[in-house]
Amino acid sequence: MKRTFSIAAALLVTIANPAGAITGYSPADGTRAEFNFRVGADLVRHGRYDEGVPYLDKALDQWPDDTDVLAYEAMAHRALAATASGTARSAEQWLAAAYYRRILVQDLNQRDFLEYMGEMYLSLDDPAAANSELTALQNACPRGCEQRKRLAASIKAYMPPPPPQAPPVTPEPTH
Repeated sequence: MKRTFSIAAALLVTIANPAGAITGYSPADGTRAEFNFRVGADLVRHGRYDEGVPYLDKALDQWPDDTDVLAYEAMAHRALAATASGTARSAEQWLAAAYYRRILVQDLNQRDFLEYMGEMYLSLDDPAAANSELTALQNACPRGCEQRKRLAASIKAYMPPPPPQAPPVTPEPTH
């Protein structure tokens, strides 16, 4: 009786949700992730950022902690932010920063990504946060390194954006 009930329950689950009936890791998942990563990374390397992101997203679904996938995601979103405006720009910058942070959570001594985060903060007009990344770079390479030199130069060259100008006031015509 219990066996009949178990078979009937399994059959019901399979009919109601065929995709949910088969779960678990398949060797094909790794192959798909590898394919998606290679295609996405290639598209990003060729400047086709908006086309590469969906492939990288699929690879990231299978490899959530892979620093190479995260790096390409960050690179793509940072490049998309450079050509966007308004809230789209802010969203792309936020995504790029989030991917950089995920890399740094795994290894705080990722000097390239500390530099990239500092540059990202400068593009967000946040020099204080960029200086925090420079401090982290000083701790990561106390004798100096190229990333530290480049970020220090970028911070030194940083110019805050001019304040927004008020629209010109036009005098009211008098009758």
